[in-house]
Amino acid sequence: MGGLLAGRLADAGHSVTVVDPAPALLEAVRARGILVQDGDMRIAGRVAAVATLGEADPAGVVFVFVKGPHTANVAASIGSVLGPDTTVVTLQNGWGNADVLARAMPAEQLVVGVTCEGATILEPGVVRRTGIATTEVGPYMAGGSTDRAAAIAGLHLSAGFACEVREDVVTSIWRKLIHNAAVLPISAITRLRGAQLVTSPWTWSWTS
Repeated sequence: MGGLLAGRLADAGHSVTVVDPAPALLEAVRARGILVQDGDMRIAGRVAAVATLGEADPAGVVFVFVKGPHTANVAASIGSVLGPDTTVVTLQNGWGNADVLARAMPAEQLVVGVTCEGATILEPGVVRRTGIATTEVGPYMAGGSTDRAAAIAGLHLSAGFACEVREDVVTSIWRKLIHNAAVLPISAITRLRGAQLVTSPWTWSWTS
């Protein structure tokens, strides 16, 4: 998902830096940018690539797309790229990632949300968009200003993603968490992907 967003934002003309410790990914991105296969169309986004946050310049927006167990590592070093106007965005699955980030930064600079966009890695620096959906964002602080979330929605729209601002975005996050809790174990047991679960006669016969 980080590669999908980075590639589309870069292709839309935004300055993007990818932070990832994987040497193969860094080499590929530095050589040719990020390639996004979207249907029959392949988008090339030229981006910078560094291994750690400490190597990155201060940023206007920081998207966090690591798996939950690695969020604390991001929080420990995120201060190096933060300024008073920086917005940090987490669209991670699950619950609790935003709380970890909020302990390491001003909570009013944090935007949280959920996306049902889909992407898969074909090879280092090459991703395929596998699902098109609306991303929802809102303030981390209950009752907080939606100005930063609105700016993030505008950023998504500029790159061709549907995005809406929700004051009650926590409800959207919980909705996806409940969905994943119901669907992913069945996917793991059956070895079927999401689209296959929907169309599989076995799945329907088992649930009926």
